[in-house]
Amino acid sequence: MIKADLNLIQAKASSLFMGAMSAVLLLSVLIISFPPSSPSALIYYLALSGLILQALGLIIWALFYHDKTFAASQAAVILAIDLVILFVAFYPLSAGSMLFMAGPALILTTNALLFNETHFKNINYLAAFLLLVSSLVWGLTGYLPHVLFQMISQAVVYGIAAGGIFWVKKLAFEFKARSEQLENQIERLEEEKEHFKKGFYILKQGSEELNKDIKRREIEIQNIVTISEQIQIGKDSRDVLGSFLLTALGQMGSSHAFIMAREKKNQNYWNILVEKGLRTLNKSQLKIYLDSNIISILRAFREPLYLRELPRDNLFADELNFMKQFEKDVICPIYVKNKILGMVAFGPKVTGAEYTKEDFNLISVVANQSAFILEQVQQSDEFRDQFARTVRAMLYAMEAKFFFNRGHLVRTANYVSMTAKRLGFPPNEIRQLGLGALLHDIGKTAIDDRYLLYDKSLSNSLKDAKIKERILTHTIEGGKILKSAGFNDLMVDMAVHHHEYFNGRGYPHRIGGEEIPMETRMLSVCNAYDAMTSERPYRKALSEIQAMEVLKQQSGQQFDPEVVKAFLDIVKHVTPKPTKH
Repeated sequence: MIKADLNLIQAKASSLFMGAMSAVLLLSVLIISFPPSSPSALIYYLALSGLILQALGLIIWALFYHDKTFAASQAAVILAIDLVILFVAFYPLSAGSMLFMAGPALILTTNALLFNETHFKNINYLAAFLLLVSSLVWGLTGYLPHVLFQMISQAVVYGIAAGGIFWVKKLAFEFKARSEQLENQIERLEEEKEHFKKGFYILKQGSEELNKDIKRREIEIQNIVTISEQIQIGKDSRDVLGSFLLTALGQMGSSHAFIMAREKKNQNYWNILVEKGLRTLNKSQLKIYLDSNIISILRAFREPLYLRELPRDNLFADELNFMKQFEKDVICPIYVKNKILGMVAFGPKVTGAEYTKEDFNLISVVANQSAFILEQVQQSDEFRDQFARTVRAMLYAMEAKFFFNRGHLVRTANYVSMTAKRLGFPPNEIRQLGLGALLHDIGKTAIDDRYLLYDKSLSNSLKDAKIKERILTHTIEGGKILKSAGFNDLMVDMAVHHHEYFNGRGYPHRIGGEEIPMETRMLSVCNAYDAMTSERPYRKALSEIQAMEVLKQQSGQQFDPEVVKAFLDIVKHVTPKPTKH
């Protein structure tokens, strides 16, 4: 409130000054109009002259200064003249009355409100000096009685008034200074607030952009994870590559995609290994020969690019035709150990939009994962060839040693594969089961020939029981051999437990029911059937009907009923039957 009042006073300084001059003029009129009983003509004329000067000063200010910026120095001079007029002309007429105190008090108050500290002090000093001089002069001339008393009393009154006004003014302007300081601080705080708001807005914008980028990265990472999850041990390589393409195709919205590489080691061209969305194209005719210029050009690139960006100089007709067919496709070479094995291609987006940086990253992931699969396929082909030769040699060795076993392992493996297919096993697991069936008797190589070639039927005698148990130890020995050779748990289990009984009375661990894996339960049925229908040193082969009857009788005892039913359904419809030796 004080701050507002001070600002108002400073804004209306000219009006306030004119008001003070008008008030002093009015007081002068009152003093002249009601003088003491016998004023001298000199004093009266002096007062009248002062009144006229006061009126002239007011008129001059009103005419020349009221509408201008407040002129403090000119106003101070006029107030000083007013003080001179009051003390020289009106002091003898109003000495001892309230009228005398009112005039100087108005001037001192106006002085305190309008002027700075220097002007304020100078006018106060002038007032004190004029009070002293006028009191002495008018006292010595006899116009003022009790000069000393009046001088002291008036000085005290003016001193109190001037000091009080000065103190109030000082407090007011200190408060104003503090208020202005606070205002400045508030302004600085407001500026800092605006600065922080701008900074916060910039950070917010940056945060939003960062969040968007993070979301894009999350989507990109999720796409990569989704594709990477397609790798499953045992899955067919074409299925894996097809899963890559299908997943990436859905993520990017491409019209088609395909992977080209050599399908066989000895072929001199790339052909389409897997594709998604190539409906009208004759895929079998699409080839890129290893000595073509396109492959030579691709060796200079590692990242995805539009096929149209490849140079077309020195290309053959079939290469130009390929580029024309897929000029809108994005391709990426597939490298394994710095050797180019093929390429992956993605057709234009269904929406017609261009590929983004995230799309190119995803295509690179597909190319890298495809490289991994192609490398595994190459290594698997070499390993499979070597492994097949090893297994074949082991089978030949066993069959050469035990002539009555010739064909048994292959037939059993065929029966197992057919039964597994009937029970809904996937192709890759069926291949594993077939291999496990081929190797399930490998432990017989560790059994003494005199037990395996025993040519008499085994009875329940103690001797025959020991011979039978010694023969059955081939299951444990087979498990040891396969495990030490690095075969998986499924094949080890098939070797160890194929003589377990469904009712838990078999060999070697007397487990039963679902404790025996389904794969081993299938082998048990197929192995028993082929053994019964094959010649042995100690007995003749049973007929197929007799063997099937045994399986029915032992269903739920030695064999799993579900497997027996599936196997019998197969055997009844197999034509011709697997060859017996």
